[in-house]
Amino acid sequence: MKVAGGRILTSPALATVATFAGCLFAGVLFSGWIGPEISKISASPAIPEVVLAGPAITLFTVSVLVVHAVVVYGVGWPLRFDLGTLSVASQAAIGGPDSALVLSMSLKRADLQTHGIVVGILGYAVGNYVGFVCAVVLR
Repeated sequence: MKVAGGRILTSPALATVATFAGCLFAGVLFSGWIGPEISKISASPAIPEVVLAGPAITLFTVSVLVVHAVVVYGVGWPLRFDLGTLSVASQAAIGGPDSALVLSMSLKRADLQTHGIVVGILGYAVGNYVGFVCAVVLR
């Protein structure tokens, strides 16, 4: 199955915007609650404190992933993006190049393997700076 070049470039951009939106949404929603929990964990790695902070961090992570999925599939589906392309782009944005490669191989989509790896590596490079921007915005 042939994938149009525009779709390959637009899907990762959509996945990146979705991840950024999820981080901002969850950060605003949990800003007063999760910050002290993370600082407690980094200040002293005591097991009881990690266990107590676990639900807050899990809720934060789940909310980021839910917003990400709603934006990626909610915007990509009406625009008639291929579900495999959306899934590999989403996995590259969330899990990185190795998991995007595994997903594209399991879907038997050789046309998405290289793109998943490249987008995942670019995500590593760009993701650090997007994280800094999120931190500045939420500060």
